[in-house]
Amino acid sequence: MSTSAEQGSTLSFDNIIWNTGNDTDTFNINVQSSLSTFPAGTVWLLLRDNGASPLTDTNNDGVVDTGPVLPGNFSRVTLQIKLPPGFAGDNGGLGFDLTKIARSVTDASVEDSVTDHLDEITGNSVDLINIAPAGSAGALGEGPGPESSPVSVVVADGDNVALFDLYVTHQGSASPGYNLNAYGSATGDSLPSDWQLLFKDAVTGTPITHTRLLAFGESQHIIAELQLPVSESAGQKSIWFVADSISEPVSDIKHDAVQISANSSLVLQPGLSAKLEPGGSVVYEHLLINTGNTTITDVFLTLADSRPDWGSVIFLDTNRDGALGPGDEIFSTDLILLPGESRDVFVKVFAPATAAPLQLNVTTVAATWDGGSELVQLQDLSTVDESRVVILKEQAIDIGCDGEPDSPTGFVATQIEIEPGNNCVVYRLTATNLGDETSYNVKIHDYTPPFTVYRSSATCSLTPCWILEPDQDDVGTISAETSQLLPNKSYFLQFVVRVR
Repeated sequence: MSTSAEQGSTLSFDNIIWNTGNDTDTFNINVQSSLSTFPAGTVWLLLRDNGASPLTDTNNDGVVDTGPVLPGNFSRVTLQIKLPPGFAGDNGGLGFDLTKIARSVTDASVEDSVTDHLDEITGNSVDLINIAPAGSAGALGEGPGPESSPVSVVVADGDNVALFDLYVTHQGSASPGYNLNAYGSATGDSLPSDWQLLFKDAVTGTPITHTRLLAFGESQHIIAELQLPVSESAGQKSIWFVADSISEPVSDIKHDAVQISANSSLVLQPGLSAKLEPGGSVVYEHLLINTGNTTITDVFLTLADSRPDWGSVIFLDTNRDGALGPGDEIFSTDLILLPGESRDVFVKVFAPATAAPLQLNVTTVAATWDGGSELVQLQDLSTVDESRVVILKEQAIDIGCDGEPDSPTGFVATQIEIEPGNNCVVYRLTATNLGDETSYNVKIHDYTPPFTVYRSSATCSLTPCWILEPDQDDVGTISAETSQLLPNKSYFLQFVVRVR
C-alpha cells in the first residue's frame, strides 16, 4: 500500500514484539539510524505501548527496551518520526526506510528486525477554488491551474461591479499565509490600469492583501470585488486570480471571467438661458457624450420651439474648434459616437422682429438613438430683452507686428492699406449697451480675414471675460464673452493678425 506524509508532519509506525519463547524476557530496541534513508533533519522517538510515553531502559544496560514480556505475549512499540519542514520527494522512487532490531536481553542471538517504510514526502500545496472549499460539494476549479477556459463567469451589475467567490485551501503541515493577486493573462500580465480590484475577507468584510495563517486542510473564504470603468466594452473579459505562498514557492492560479452587458447611454448637457433683442439671435453650446460602452451609430438630433414664430437651427462643431463659425455644418444626418466620445453641438435660436419685450421661448433639444426608442433632452430658455447692444469694429496698422497700433492714425473705422510680410493689423471690437436694461452673456466674435494669420494673444477690457482664439499663425474664430453689460457701458475685444 502506497503511503505518503506532508513535509514537516509527524507520523507513527506501530510494531509488535512477540515473546515466542517459554520464559519471560525483555527485548532491547535498536534503531539503525546510520542506515536510514529518511532525509536529513528527520527526528525519531520510540514510544511505549500507550503511544505517548517514551520507551525507557528498564534493565539499565544502556538500551531502551520493552520491559518484561511474558511467554506468548507481546509488547507494542511505536516509532514516531518528525519529518523536516523543507523537504519533499520520494527518494528517486525508492521511498524512505528506517529499520529497528528487537534483541533478547537473555540471549543476544535471539533477534528480529522490521523496516518502517514511507513512499513519499509531499510538499505544501494550495488550491484556489470558486464557490466552496476544496473537496466540498459545489467547489469549482479544484487542482492546479491555470485552466484553458474560465471556471466561473460573473455578470457585472448595473454599477459595473463583479464579485468573485473565492476559497484558498492549504494542504501541508506548515501554516503559511498566501498573497492574493490577479493578472490580465495566464502569464502574469497586469490588469488594465482602469480596473480596480479589492480582496475582502468574506466573514468580516475587511480589505486584505493576503490570507491569514492556515492549518492543514484549512480554507479562507474571500470575496474579490472588481470595479470596471463605465466605458468598458461589452463582452466576456478573463481574469486570472493567484494565491502565492508568503514563504515557499507554492502557488495556484485560476482562470475566471467577467461578463459585461452592453450599455447604450448618451448625455446631452447643459440646458442654458440667454436674452436677445427682437429680430436677434443667440447661440447655445451643448455637449453630447456617449457615456455607455457600445458604439451608437444612429444618433439623431431634433429641435422644437414653444413659439411658432421663433426659429432654431442645430450646427455641429465640424472643425472641432469649440466655437460656431463659417466652417460648421448644419446637422442633417445621424451621428456615430464611440464609447466615451463627445461632440460639440450649437443651437442657434432666432427671435422674430415683432417679439414683445420679456417674451419667452423654450427650445427643446433632443437626441434619440436605437431606432428612436432611447431619448435624452434639455431646454434652452430665450427671453426678449429691451437692451440694445451695438458693436463698433476698428482697425489700426502695426508695422513690425509689435502688437501696438502705430501713430498718428491709431484705430480707425475706415479702410486701411498695409504691405504684406512682417506687418500686422490690430482689430478692436467694442460692444456698447445702449438700452435701459442690463444685457447678459454679451459675446463679441470675429474671424481672421483672408490672407492673414492669427497672432496670439487677444485681450479683453472687462472682467470676467472668456476668450476663444486660434493657435499662433493659424486661422479661425476669435471671440470674447462677458457675463453682463450694464446700460451705457462698453467693453472691447482686441486682437492682431499678420498679413501674409
